[in-house]
Amino acid sequence: MAAGVLMIRPFRALKQVNISLTHRPTARIKIPSPMKIELTETEEKLCQILDECTVHLQKEQGISTTCRIAGGWVRDKVNMTTSL
Repeated sequence: MAAGVLMIRPFRALKQVNISLTHRPTARIKIPSPMKIELTETEEKLCQILDECTVHLQKEQGISTTCRIAGGWVRDKVNMTTSL
């Protein structure tokens, strides 16, 4: 296959399946109000570097972007826990 070529297979009709789920009550997580996440000095520096990078890209190359942090680190910060 040549580079840059996208092959798409024809759509095949799918058999309709009915799925029944039993109701399972879930525990709600209480969100503190106001939500405040405290960063360590290292985390603060990392966020500052990412912010400076977005400013540099905008000024020097006209690229408008946003840096976001996601994943286990965010989960741990929100839950106020740590993981290795």
